Amino acid sequence: MQRFSRTSRTLALLGDSWVRGSGFPSTATGHAPTYFVPELARALRERFGDAGGGWCGLSYTTASDRRGGAAEPDRLSQAGTGNWRTNVRNQPTPDICTSMSDTPGDLIRVTWRGEATSAVVLHAFVGGAINYRWNGGPWHGLTLGGIAGQARYGLTDFPTHGAWELDIAVAQGTVTLSGIEHRAEVPGKPGIRVHNLGAGGSTTADWLAAMRSGAWFAGAHSLGLDAAILLLGTNDQRDFDARVYGQNLDAIVDRLRSQFPSLHLVLACSPENSGNEPQRRERPMTAYQDAAAKVAARHELAIVDLQAAFGDVADYGLEGTRPLLDASRIHPNAAGSAVLRACMMDACLALIDRI
Repeated sequence: MQRFSRTSRTLALLGDSWVRGSGFPSTATGHAPTYFVPELARALRERFGDAGGGWCGLSYTTASDRRGGAAEPDRLSQAGTGNWRTNVRNQPTPDICTSMSDTPGDLIRVTWRGEATSAVVLHAFVGGAINYRWNGGPWHGLTLGGIAGQARYGLTDFPTHGAWELDIAVAQGTVTLSGIEHRAEVPGKPGIRVHNLGAGGSTTADWLAAMRSGAWFAGAHSLGLDAAILLLGTNDQRDFDARVYGQNLDAIVDRLRSQFPSLHLVLACSPENSGNEPQRRERPMTAYQDAAAKVAARHELAIVDLQAAFGDVADYGLEGTRPLLDASRIHPNAAGSAVLRACMMDACLALIDRI
């Protein structure tokens, strides 16, 4: 496995829609409700240098709401045409999502708007074949072969300087794509690469199921992770009680620590929301926060106290005096994203200082 220059740092953000966000790149549409990650990633890049765009998930390729795809969707984004089918929250891939098609000619276009490229790695399942090209140039054929399961393929002939467009088209068979990783390793030049591995709607049970597969860890290892923040809770509250959440979270940390013994890990749990579902009213988020704190203490991990930062939900709920949640009543609005970003920036700086 390739290791990166120690002048580069790699940080992953794992979680649900509070991490993944939603929306097209704002440069394309003028509106990108992508929550806290894009501005956080940009601030880190401006502070530590640019080591690439990181992960770009290829799910939601033809949906009107693509849910981001990369840490900075204004720099790295994707869009598809054709009959792609999205599988979410149930795949042993870095962001536990995929897109698949068996229709020849179905295409996904990945756009990079940055300055440099040193590698582009495609994460896909074995089976079928694709064609790919850069900036409308000649096609390159690639058979998605290898050991059964998910594999990584280093794409060739990419432009090393400036922006580009990468077209990936189904050639034959059933093609299942997870994402691409963009790197910009420049010898002697420090930088950071931020991977947005959020999956909208996901729970600790979804992540634990993915991490029971060696394929998930093979894909995650190839990203060269130095540090990670795990933020879950909102959807767990919807699906099961805090006891199950704590058990799942503890098992996730165990697996991450066994597979990434040098990984610097921080936990976070969503703050209280004002959702109307009966289970949300019956299961306060404080119980999930307490469960996360116990897991953090057991593993001697830091935890981000988002509840303290948000305050009282009576004040920051949709009808409160200082709303931090949007019309969904469970997701952050722009002001809530700013609170998240400040908390996560502090956590990221502490993590990076330890790498």
